[in-house]
Amino acid sequence: MQETTLRALRFGASYEAGSNARAWLFRIMFSVFVSDCRRRRRQQRAFDALRDDPNAWLKPVTEPAFTALLPPLEGALSGLPPSFAAVIELVDLEQLSYREAAQRLNVPVGTVMSRLHRGRRALAAVVAQPAQAA
Repeated sequence: MQETTLRALRFGASYEAGSNARAWLFRIMFSVFVSDCRRRRRQQRAFDALRDDPNAWLKPVTEPAFTALLPPLEGALSGLPPSFAAVIELVDLEQLSYREAAQRLNVPVGTVMSRLHRGRRALAAVVAQPAQAA
């Protein structure tokens, strides 16, 4: 009904004064219904095609993207202060939300965000040092 009303308002200039307004509105409603059915059918065909594709983005992620770090990154992470390392491990490796990490560490969400930002910055600086020296 909302889409019918929107289209009637948008295309009100096409209504001929004195003609049957009810029939005009029903024609708009039918057009909206048919368009919606066609759109849903196209979407369903696309989803069906993707369902069998092994590289489809529709496949649910069942495990984190990576479970182990490269040795240089692992060494750099162990060199960070424990509070920063813990937040990075929870949010970036275990893929917890900020709220979940805050609950696990018994700290406010803002503290998690701050430690994550500073920890990532420190981690990037440590990892970039060997590249700069070479």
